[in-house]
Amino acid sequence: MKFEQATIFGFGKWVDDTIDFSNQQVTYIYGENESGKSTLHTFILFMLFGLPPKQREFYRPKTSGKMGGRLTVVDKGVRFTIERFHEVRNGAAVCYTADGNEEEEQWLKERLKGMNYAIYQSIFSFSANDLATITTMKEDDLGDVILGIGMTGSTNLYTVEKQLDSKIGELYKPYGKKPAINQQLSNLQQMQERLDKWKKSEGSYRNKKLEAQQIEKELQALRIDLEQETAKRIKLEKKHHAWPIIQEYQAVMERLQHLPEVLAFPESGRERLEKQKELLLPLKSENAVSHENIRRLSETIHSLEERKVNEVIIQEAKDLLADKASYEAYQQENNRLQVALQKQQLHIEKTLENLNISLNEEDLQNTHLSFHTEKHWKHIKNDLDKLDLEKEQLDIERNQLNKQRTILWNQIDTGRENLYPERTIDEWQHQLKSVKHSEMLQQINHVQNQRSKDWQYKKLMKERKAKYIVLAAISAALICLLVAITIERNLFLVIAMFVLMTGVGQWFWQKKSIAEIDHMLHSEKPQPSNNVTEKECLELESKLEQQQQLKNEIRSLQEQLKTTEISLLQWEEKQFQHMERYQRIENQMKEQHEQYPFLQEINPTYWPEFFHELKNSIRMSKQLQEYRDRITENQEALEKMSDRISMFLSKVNRDGKGKPIKQQYDWIMHIVEENDETIKQLDFNQQLLQETMENQYNLNEKMKTYEQEMAKLFTIAEVNSEEDFYKKAKIVDEKRTLTNSRAKLESQLSALFKATTWQHYTQEDMDADSLRMELEQTKERISNLEEALEKGRQTLADRNAMITSIEMSEEYSDSIHLIEQDKEKLNQLVKKWAVMKTAKELLLRTKRSYRDKYLSEIIEETSLFFAELTGNRYQKVYPPSQDVPFKVERNDGTRFTIKELSQGTIDQLYVSLRLAISSSMSERHALPFMIDDAFVHFDSIRTQRIINILNRIAKQQQVLVFTCKKEMVEASENKSYIHL
Repeated sequence: MKFEQATIFGFGKWVDDTIDFSNQQVTYIYGENESGKSTLHTFILFMLFGLPPKQREFYRPKTSGKMGGRLTVVDKGVRFTIERFHEVRNGAAVCYTADGNEEEEQWLKERLKGMNYAIYQSIFSFSANDLATITTMKEDDLGDVILGIGMTGSTNLYTVEKQLDSKIGELYKPYGKKPAINQQLSNLQQMQERLDKWKKSEGSYRNKKLEAQQIEKELQALRIDLEQETAKRIKLEKKHHAWPIIQEYQAVMERLQHLPEVLAFPESGRERLEKQKELLLPLKSENAVSHENIRRLSETIHSLEERKVNEVIIQEAKDLLADKASYEAYQQENNRLQVALQKQQLHIEKTLENLNISLNEEDLQNTHLSFHTEKHWKHIKNDLDKLDLEKEQLDIERNQLNKQRTILWNQIDTGRENLYPERTIDEWQHQLKSVKHSEMLQQINHVQNQRSKDWQYKKLMKERKAKYIVLAAISAALICLLVAITIERNLFLVIAMFVLMTGVGQWFWQKKSIAEIDHMLHSEKPQPSNNVTEKECLELESKLEQQQQLKNEIRSLQEQLKTTEISLLQWEEKQFQHMERYQRIENQMKEQHEQYPFLQEINPTYWPEFFHELKNSIRMSKQLQEYRDRITENQEALEKMSDRISMFLSKVNRDGKGKPIKQQYDWIMHIVEENDETIKQLDFNQQLLQETMENQYNLNEKMKTYEQEMAKLFTIAEVNSEEDFYKKAKIVDEKRTLTNSRAKLESQLSALFKATTWQHYTQEDMDADSLRMELEQTKERISNLEEALEKGRQTLADRNAMITSIEMSEEYSDSIHLIEQDKEKLNQLVKKWAVMKTAKELLLRTKRSYRDKYLSEIIEETSLFFAELTGNRYQKVYPPSQDVPFKVERNDGTRFTIKELSQGTIDQLYVSLRLAISSSMSERHALPFMIDDAFVHFDSIRTQRIINILNRIAKQQQVLVFTCKKEMVEASENKSYIHL
C-alpha cells in the first residue's frame, strides 16, 4: 500500500491544503516546531482508522467549519480515495474506487486485513516519545508485540482471553467471598456446624422439661409476693407523695413574693429577638462575603486592564489584517492621473508654504501615516485633557481627607480630656461592690433567722421522739428479761441487752445531733456595713455609665480616623497611578516625535487638525511619486506594508525580520484574538462586580430592617442593650415558670386532698423520715422480687426455646438433604472452573508458541540493523528474559545491559527493533512506515546510516519521515522534500 495524496479540508491548523506523496518512496516532511507535522501524522491515521468523537472535536480547526479530508491510496494496483468527515456518518469512512464505485468502511477494514489504530502505531509508526519504552520493556511486553505480528486481525483471541479471566474470577478466587465456589464452600461449612449443634441438643430434652416445670412454680410464688408488696407500696406512696409537693409549693410562694408585680416586656420577646438575630446573622456573613468578592473582582479587573493591549495598537493590528488582501492589489495600480502631474506639484508647494513648518517634498515622501495615526494623536490629546481634570479632582480629594483627619484628632483629644483617671473609676466600682455585698449579707441574716425559728419546733419534736425510743427500748428489754426468766433461755437475755443498748445509743445520738445544730445556728453572724447612701450609689452608677459611653465614642472616632488614614493611602495609590499614566502619555509623545520629528514644532492640542493637512499633502506627494515611476512606486507600496507590519511587531516586542509575511500576519491575528478574549473577561468581571455591589446594597437594607425591629423590642422592654434585655427576659421567664408551677402544684394537691386539707398542710411542717424509710424498704423488696422474677422468666424462656428447637427435629434430616444437594452443586462448579482453567492454559501456550516463532527472526534482523547503525561496534542483540532487560554484545565480546548504554545508543537500538518489526510485518501488510522525529539524538554519521537503511527499506514499502532537522533532509540522496 502506498499513499499518493492527502487533501485536508480542515484538521487542526491544516485548512484547505493538499500534500503530494507520489514523487519518491522515502518522503521527507520537513518543518520547524509547531509547524503541524504531528497533526499531519494524526490526520493520516484518522483517514485510515478514524478517531473517537472527543479526539475529532479536539482537532476541529478554529478558522473553518469543516473537519475532515481525503487520502488517495494505491494498494496492489488498485487506486481508491478514503474520505472522512466529523459531521458525516459519525466520522465513518467512504471509499471511492477508480471505476466509480462507492464502498463502506467495512471494505476498507478488509483491505487493511484487520489492522487497527493501536497495532499500526506499535508496528508501522513511532516517534521520539516512544524511545524511552525500550529501557523498561520485559519479556511479556515483547511477546505481546510479536503476538500482534503473527495474529493481526484476530481480535477474538484477546476477547476470549478476557472472557476466560472474567468467568474464572466469577467462579473462584483464593481469598474471595463473592465468587460462586467460595460462597458454596461457606454455605456448606455453616450447614455442617448447625448439624453438629442439633446432634448435641437432642440428649437433654427430658431434663430441660422438668426444669421448666419447677421454674414455673417458683415464678408463680414470686408473682404473689410481688402483688402484695406493690399494694403496700401504693399506700405508702400516697402518704409520702404529699410532703415534697407541699415543700415545693412553699418555696414557690416565697420566690414569687420577691419578684415585682408588673414587668414591661414584649410578647414572646426572647423568641422574637432570637429570630431577628438568626435572620441577621446570615445577612452579616453574606455581607462579608460580598465585601471579599468586591475586593477580589476589583483586583481581577485591575489585572485584566493591565493585560489589555492599547486600543490604538489593536486598531492598528486590525487595520493591518484588513490590508492583507490589498498586498496583491498594489501590483495592479499603475497609470493614474498622468495629465495632472505639473498641476499637482504646484499644489504641493503651495500647501507646504501654508503649513509653515520645516517640511519639503522629500520629507513628505518619507513620511508615512498609518490608518490609526489620527486616532492615536486624538487619543494622546484626549488623555492629556483627562489627566489635567483628574489632577484637579485628586487635589480636592486630598484637601478633604486632611481636613477630616484634623477634625477627628481634635474630637479624640477633647474626649480624652473629659475622661476621669482610671484610679478614680476603680474607686467608684469598689464602692458599688461594697453596697451590693452589704445587701447580700442582710438577705443571708434574714434567712438564717427564719431557719432558727423553724429549728425550735423541730428540736422539741426530736427530743420527744428520743424519749419515746428510750422508754420503748427499756420496756422491750424488761419483757425479754421476764421471758428469759420464765422459760430459762439465755437468748432472750442477749436480745434484752441488745434492745436496751440500741435505745440508749439512739437517745445519746439524738442529743448530740441537737447540740451540734444549736451550736451552728447560734454561731456569730456577719454584720453588713454600708456607708454609701442610695442616692450616692445612683450617682456613681450614672458617672460610670457616662465614662463608658465616652470611651465608646473615642473608640468610634479612632475607627473613623483609621478609615481616613486608609483613604489617604488609597489617594496616594491613585496619585501614583496618575503619574504612571502621565508618564505613559509622555512616552507615547516621544515615540511620535521620534517617528515624526516635525511634530516637535506643533502643540499636541493641534495634532488632529494638523493630521488632515499633512495627510492630504502626503497623499498628493505619493501620487506625484506614483506618476514618476510606476514600477518603483508599486515596489515601495509593498515595502511600505512590510515596514508597517515590522513597525507594529516591534511595538509588541516581536522580531519579524526574515520571517514570512504569512507568519507575521498570524502573529498579529494571535495578538488581536488574545486581546478580544481579555476584553470579554474584563466586561464579564465588571458586570459581575456591579451585580455584587447591588447585592451588597440590598443586604444592607435588609439588615437595617432587622436592626430596627430589635430596637423596637428593646424600647418595649425599657432596656438599652441586648444583655439587659436577656436579664429582664430571664426574670419574666422565672415569674411565668413560678406561676405555672404554683398552679400545677395546687392541682396536684387538690387531686390528693380536699382544698382545706392541703391548704392547712402548707402552713405547717411534716415529719416524713419514718414514712420515707418504710417506703424505701418496700421499694427495695419490690425491686428484688422483680429482678428475681425477670431472671426466672429469662431462664424459663431459654429452656422453652431449647425444648421447642429439639421438638422441631425434622430440620436435622432436612439439613442432611440440603448438604448433599450443595455438595453436588459444588462438584458441578468445580468441573466448570477446571474446564475454563484448562482453556486458559491452552490459550497462553498458543501465545508463547507465536512468540517463539517470530522472536528469533525479529532479534536477528534487529542485530543486523543495530550493527549497521553503530558501524559494526555492536554485533548482536539479546532479547529480555524474566526480569533481565535487553542486552547487546560489542565486537570484542563484551555484553552490556540497556541501562549501561548511552542515550544515543539506546535510541539506535529502539529504532533497530522497530525497523525489524516493521520488516517482518511488511511481508503480510505492505503498509507505509511513518517515523516522527525519532532521530533527534543521531549525529551526522548515524543520520547518514539511517538514511541508507530507510532507502533500502523504501524499495519494499513506502516510508514517511517527519523531521525538524534540515541536515537530515540535505543528507538524503533525493533533495526534494515537503516543506511545511
